[in-house]
Amino acid sequence: MRRWGLAVVTIVGALALPAAVAASSNGDVDLLQVLAGPLARAEHGKLHVLVPARLAAGFPSAHLYASGGLSGDGYDIQLGAAPHCADSPACFVAEFAAAAKGNLDGADRVSLTKGISARFSPIACGASCSPASIRWREYGALYTLWFSGTKSQLVALADGAISAGPR
Repeated sequence: MRRWGLAVVTIVGALALPAAVAASSNGDVDLLQVLAGPLARAEHGKLHVLVPARLAAGFPSAHLYASGGLSGDGYDIQLGAAPHCADSPACFVAEFAAAAKGNLDGADRVSLTKGISARFSPIACGASCSPASIRWREYGALYTLWFSGTKSQLVALADGAISAGPR
């Protein structure tokens, strides 16, 4: 009888383990931790750094690689699923940028938190695909976020960056 009880507990435990692992590695990552190095570099610039605190990246944070920092008149921070991704579509996850100048362009007008107007562009494919983007103006700068997601996902990310405020 004890052997059967132990076998049942072992089988039930083994079946529950993958669910626990999936729940702990669902890809929802702490961006402030993953982007710590590039954020520290970008914070030395003249523009406010706006990024959301979390991102449903689809990968655990141990499999994400951040790069970038200050660039030109702003910052450009990339997140990839491989080292030295450099915006390659094969490993691109997300990108966060700000510039002092630039056009607020995009296919669709959307409203963000605090009454901010933004422009959204969906994923576009030709020879390769480019991620969706959302752009808005705040603090005298043009902010752009790229992520291969839906309009509602990008609006939520932009709202998260705006609500969190400058880093």
